[in-house]
Amino acid sequence: TLCLEGEARDAGGPIKEGDVRWLTAGQGALVEGLGSPARAHMDPALYRLRVNVPRDLKMSPPRLQRFEARDAPVVALGDCMLRVYAGDVCGVVGPVEPEVDG
Repeated sequence: TLCLEGEARDAGGPIKEGDVRWLTAGQGALVEGLGSPARAHMDPALYRLRVNVPRDLKMSPPRLQRFEARDAPVVALGDCMLRVYAGDVCGVVGPVEPEVDG
């Protein structure tokens, strides 16, 4: 979940502008509150991207990584400033530790 602006709260605490929660659900994780379709009209600045993990990781334990905006380095790319949460952009590496390489 990425918070682009504002602030929200769930059982895990607040998520503020620029913060990211990176959840690997694995064998299962209960996700409530943030970014749910029922709250979409209330939290328009919260975005959730879901990525399928490889078959051999489907039953791994759930894992949550929390990052504040200040944890993610910023890189200039043309006229844009990009905050790097995961992967490598122009040699700048984000703090997320993915379950798989690639």
